[in-house]
Amino acid sequence: MNDKILYLGVITSFLGLMLLTYASHTLEPELIDIGAVNTKYLEKNVHIQGDITTVQYFKGGSVLLVLDDQTGQIDIYLPRNLAEDINKKWLVEGQLVEVIGTVKLYKGRLEVEPESYDGVKFI
Repeated sequence: MNDKILYLGVITSFLGLMLLTYASHTLEPELIDIGAVNTKYLEKNVHIQGDITTVQYFKGGSVLLVLDDQTGQIDIYLPRNLAEDINKKWLVEGQLVEVIGTVKLYKGRLEVEPESYDGVKFI
């Protein structure tokens, strides 16, 4: 009897972990205005959309974009490993971009850092 309960518990735990893994990869945060992003979103995922107004390349290969959606502006930091995967032809002023990433604070400014290539969509 105890072996059956243990076996059932292990199977249930495994299925729960698989479901959580699936949900974390398929669920996206709701699209919000850039102007709504504030410090209450620090270290949380956000889903924003805006036009690129500035593109800044760094020596290490990372890229900083500034997005604007009429409600505000925010920096989008693309680390080198992510920036290398993005075709540079998309990184131009006026390009509409959708970003899902984590809100961080850098030198007193809020920025969003996508976790993967899938977090950046050019429209």
